[in-house]
Amino acid sequence: MAEREEELLKGYFLDLKVKEEDTPDALIETSIIRGIERGKQRRKRIRITYGFAAVMAVILLFFVTVASLEAWDHRVEIAKQMPKDWKELEVFRPLAENNITLKTALDAGYVQHFEDAVAESNGYKLTINGAVVDRKGLLLLYTFENNTGKKVKLDGLRLKSRSGSDLNYGLYSSFFSGESDNTKIKRDLLDVRWADVKDLEDQLTAELIITENTPEAMLSSSTKYRTSLKVPIKLDKLALQTAGEEFNLNKRIVIADQSVIIKNVSIAPTGIYVNIQSDPANTMNIFSLIAPKLIQGDGEQTVELGNSLAYGDMNNGLTLVFGHNNMVSDGSIDLTLKGIHALEKSKLELIVDLDSLEILRSPDNNLKVTREAAGASAGQFILNYTVKNSGKSYEETMSSISINNKFTDGEGIQHELSPGNSMTQSSSPDGYSSSNNYDVGVTKLPQPLTFHLERYPNPILESHFMKIR
Repeated sequence: MAEREEELLKGYFLDLKVKEEDTPDALIETSIIRGIERGKQRRKRIRITYGFAAVMAVILLFFVTVASLEAWDHRVEIAKQMPKDWKELEVFRPLAENNITLKTALDAGYVQHFEDAVAESNGYKLTINGAVVDRKGLLLLYTFENNTGKKVKLDGLRLKSRSGSDLNYGLYSSFFSGESDNTKIKRDLLDVRWADVKDLEDQLTAELIITENTPEAMLSSSTKYRTSLKVPIKLDKLALQTAGEEFNLNKRIVIADQSVIIKNVSIAPTGIYVNIQSDPANTMNIFSLIAPKLIQGDGEQTVELGNSLAYGDMNNGLTLVFGHNNMVSDGSIDLTLKGIHALEKSKLELIVDLDSLEILRSPDNNLKVTREAAGASAGQFILNYTVKNSGKSYEETMSSISINNKFTDGEGIQHELSPGNSMTQSSSPDGYSSSNNYDVGVTKLPQPLTFHLERYPNPILESHFMKIR
């Protein structure tokens, strides 16, 4: 009978879970209060009821209570699970302390340890220590040792495929690159997102290139100043095939009559991945969300998770990557945002005359065009964007400018921008500014030139809240 009652309870709670999202909070609270009152009335009736019905009620109450306590104990056990021993990865605790995803993944034991994943040469040593890996991404922990006492330049840890070629998929971030002093030991993290690639390789090679930081080495193309350390690694194949908890939402957030579709969510050890898309019927082109955050957990376990990176685009599907508290296996997850950056589709053209350094058409008056420094070619120019501090949420509404590489000249002929564009940004209490450097090439072109804006700061502030789970 106990098993039967437990099955009934499980079905009851499952039914509540399904109905929960469609039930207004006020109605839930009202129902709870009424349920408590009915419970009080039932307890009064039980006290004055005798005979067979009372006995059966007590028996049923016993089994229901036992099943309920078992379920409650299970939830408490999950909520209070103790962090696991990091073992040899304990030395990475300072690195992981401000990275909730990495820290809690190690606490939960979602880590692959490597043995003898080491390469040494010319007094340098590279060790691959551990990995948090799933169908969505890879957090790779590694150690670089410099036993030469020399200053060096590191080109950053890279992954290569089984064939030895550079891995042609994934988004890399958070790896150390640049000048290194003569500190003997450096520990770091390589953060990779697979960007929804279907066929992931489990056998990879991690490569680190070290160059002596001397004038001779910096100017020379000779390999004698460079050392390549390569470490073969085999990722857990089952983990690579696991995406965690996945579910479709297909909910809408409407801002200024423009719809953003929250399509689906993946909750994995390497992060929480939220896939969004702009409604094709929108009259505006939505570039991005403003200050998107996830609120995970309940009560004392509530944490605010920021959006660390994104891949894709709003028109075809943009995936926002958030942190994840891996020590909370259940509980609520809510999405909050403060608005969108968007422009009417008729305002996406940017028309510039480089001969007169005039902007003939732009979304607003915040753009200016100037020439590069003295000695630059005739095709080089700078787009300067400046906006004054508008007050509340100012820093969260800052965004960058991006134009399509293809443009047309004054005769309607299409061209492409030369590679090597750069951007600088700065902010102060008075305002925000950015400078984008572009090069249309050495050939003098018929003016004006028409560009297409792919990203532009035009904040529409309107806060929203959505329940994800």
